[in-house]
Amino acid sequence: MAPGTLVVRADSSIAMGTGHVMRCLALAQAWQDAGGHVVFVTNDLSSAREQRLLAEQVEVVKFNGPPGGAQDASQLEKLSCAHHADWVVVDGYQFDAEYQRKVKDAGLKLLFIDDNGHATHYLADLVLNENSMPAKIFISLGRPKPGCCLVHDLPSCDMSSGTGGSASEKWLHLRARCWSPWAAVIQRTLLRM
Repeated sequence: MAPGTLVVRADSSIAMGTGHVMRCLALAQAWQDAGGHVVFVTNDLSSAREQRLLAEQVEVVKFNGPPGGAQDASQLEKLSCAHHADWVVVDGYQFDAEYQRKVKDAGLKLLFIDDNGHATHYLADLVLNENSMPAKIFISLGRPKPGCCLVHDLPSCDMSSGTGGSASEKWLHLRARCWSPWAAVIQRTLLRM
């Protein structure tokens, strides 16, 4: 059965967030490869990242207001419900436990990507910690920290080799190569739940 709509909430400015958007793009591509539709929601997105998303035929919606705040969560809830989202993915340091609560209170399935353990509680259905070795997806069940139920260890990636180009281009190529296998595992996990 083909997936429906995946709504992704992440930001990327010139100063930060490129990694958040690129790993979410890898997940969006895996979702699309399975036949699903992706809506990428952002408050701050560099023009280069926006053009990349549009080139991948990802719908881009821009929010106003402070990222990670109550207005942001309310807008995400309304948009996700209007699109009948199968899953909502939230990736960024500005999203906390209260943000997760608002998304979950709307009855939405939530994958929360937290690579530094910044949230005080996890209310999401799944939590992805990319920085644990190996990276892990957890079912959080409202626990203060993920870890009560390991769903998957994600494939590791050799970051030692790359292509030509600038250091930032090389880094993005390596990160994209590493995220692709993760995205496929995550996409399959979301479809099973």
